[in-house]
Amino acid sequence: MKRSAAIITLGLMLLLCAVGSLHAERCCHGMRGNIDWSPTDDPDIADLVYLVDYMFTGGLPPACFAEADVNWDGAIDIADLVYLVDYMFSGGPPPEFCVQGGLEDIILPLTVGNYWTTSVIEYNESGQTTAEYEATATVIRDTTIDDWVWHFMASDTGVTDTALWTNKEDGAWMWTDSTGQPQALMMKYPASAGESYPIYAVTVTVESISEVITVEAGTFVCNLYRAHIPVFGTVGKIWACPNIGVVRAEEYGLTLFGTYLSREVELLDFAVVVQ
Repeated sequence: MKRSAAIITLGLMLLLCAVGSLHAERCCHGMRGNIDWSPTDDPDIADLVYLVDYMFTGGLPPACFAEADVNWDGAIDIADLVYLVDYMFSGGPPPEFCVQGGLEDIILPLTVGNYWTTSVIEYNESGQTTAEYEATATVIRDTTIDDWVWHFMASDTGVTDTALWTNKEDGAWMWTDSTGQPQALMMKYPASAGESYPIYAVTVTVESISEVITVEAGTFVCNLYRAHIPVFGTVGKIWACPNIGVVRAEEYGLTLFGTYLSREVELLDFAVVVQ
């Protein structure tokens, strides 16, 4: 049990210190910008009003978040509003077109040069803050193992210097360096809400595929993965967006009586290329 907990905790730490395009991509059709999801499809003034209402006055979220990601940078923010206004009133470039399949099927983009900067807060068993800092993780190089391209993730905190990740047809895998199970599926993708899969004695459950998360880096629609151990309970949660990676994460420490929140991580900034 202790070894199982150690493996899943290691995996969570690597993601937490490493920490989207939007999961609802397949509701998107043609040119982006049909924010009110009307039959007319093309962007119009009603879509602009809808976006302003959502962003500034607490209005309803877009029916299809991928439509509101007008510039296709993985977040719904002021840049999308400016882009839409420029297109509609100043002859600017049209919104990006929706892409079906292909690039949408990556939960953790691993192109060399991609980086993520996160805020990290650590707690003790009493809930007191013990540390606060920022961490930046970068994909520094890749290598081929058993016909799969694996990517080295390096962190400026030194935590992830030997982390190896790859994307397979069923999601993001980590090299665990274990003789019993040298590779582990950490984030299943594509996935359906309610799906579960094992990592040693740990069970990872896809709690949701439509969690709306707002952090400093923007607003994202995420898959929520929860790792838990029988008797102890939850040992980690990860909110991840396709084509972006981890947006938010929580790590839980183990005690004789259960678990406690030991670390919170949120995405501050990122630069990714999806291949």
